[in-house]
Amino acid sequence: MFNMIFWSITIANIVWILYSISEGVREGFFTHYKNQCKRNSEYKCSNIFYLQRIIVLLTTSSILISGLGLLYSIPFILGQISMFNFFHKISLKQTYKKINSEDIKDDKEKLYKPLVISGIALQVFVYIFML
Repeated sequence: MFNMIFWSITIANIVWILYSISEGVREGFFTHYKNQCKRNSEYKCSNIFYLQRIIVLLTTSSILISGLGLLYSIPFILGQISMFNFFHKISLKQTYKKINSEDIKDDKEKLYKPLVISGIALQVFVYIFML
């Protein structure tokens, strides 16, 4: 039983963190080429990005729910949500910086570190007291 719980938490977190990082890289390229394009498009791609986030979050949530049950998986899902912005913004800024040799300004940057710390702490707290 412990093995099943450990692996479901580990796989869900690895998938979510890798997705967060890859979406930051993709959005960095998208931002760069959107600024380079002469054609002005009114289409909002951010809606598609949010839909993809929801789909991946539902996938990782289903992994957690199948391994832990609904009650125990809720804190892990909340922890994943709070960790997303941290990994996303790091990879977005680094990608954009490598392409453009300039940095992206972000007003909410001071909020991301407490969110990732609280997300990880919540997951560790629940994991320790769940067993």
